[in-house]
Amino acid sequence: MAPAYIPTNPSHHVRTHPGNVLEFRPEASDITLLDRRGKAVWRQLRREGEPILWQGVDQMGNKVDNGHYVLRIQYPDQQPVYVPFIVM
Repeated sequence: MAPAYIPTNPSHHVRTHPGNVLEFRPEASDITLLDRRGKAVWRQLRREGEPILWQGVDQMGNKVDNGHYVLRIQYPDQQPVYVPFIVM
């Protein structure tokens, strides 16, 4: 069974696609997934013309464990946005 990615705080920063793929707003320049200890599990910088997508894996390509996470979303010239997140 595929894991589900459920934002605990509804937000306009993330859109879910079939297969539990997350797509971030085109304005986002840097996305980091932090675990409960604040350790970066996954990070992606925006590449010109490409959306930032997260498919449930860590930086090494392994599926992340179930649990609580925080998405740190950086937009140019703004303070980062933090979105609590649960992976189940």
